Amino acid sequence: MDKLSTLDVAALVRHYLAGRHVEDITFEVDAEHIESGDNWWRVPVRPSRWPKRLFLVYEEMAEVEGEILETKGLNVLLFTAEPLTEDEQTDAIAAAA
Repeated sequence: MDKLSTLDVAALVRHYLAGRHVEDITFEVDAEHIESGDNWWRVPVRPSRWPKRLFLVYEEMAEVEGEILETKGLNVLLFTAEPLTEDEQTDAIAAAA
């Protein structure tokens, strides 16, 4: 895969997260805090709230990581960051519309 920017990786992860949810929780990529190395990307994903069963979020993130690796050959580590605030949720909804 060609050299990607942080914004490219954020868009790719957003694409793979689109429509995914755990319980009623949605996910937003925190593009400002993405880190990269020689052959990897570390991408923070912010849930709309903390789930009752956090392991379900970890399972969902692992599935997305696997799909991206398999289809794009890109090694990403998705990790759960602090949930979105109410204002950030409103902004995310407005941006998606």
